[in-house]
Amino acid sequence: MTAILQIEFEQDKWERLEQAAQEHGFESPTAYVRSLVDEAIGEEWEEDEDIDVATSLREALRDVREGRVYPIEKLWEMVDSDND
Repeated sequence: MTAILQIEFEQDKWERLEQAAQEHGFESPTAYVRSLVDEAIGEEWEEDEDIDVATSLREALRDVREGRVYPIEKLWEMVDSDND
């Protein structure tokens, strides 16, 4: 079963989301948001778990706005610098 979630963004937030998607290597903002949701709720979650998807999505988007999401290349640089 598939469900549709429609989210409205103000123009400036949409532009920031487009930019973040591109910076993180996603082909579209939609793909990026799906990735954030997968990360927020985990790809393997039990249906009986009490998960608030809206809250998880808000937290993921807040992380993006506040710069707490990094491209994989940046993460590898951080890992390598910790080993020095």
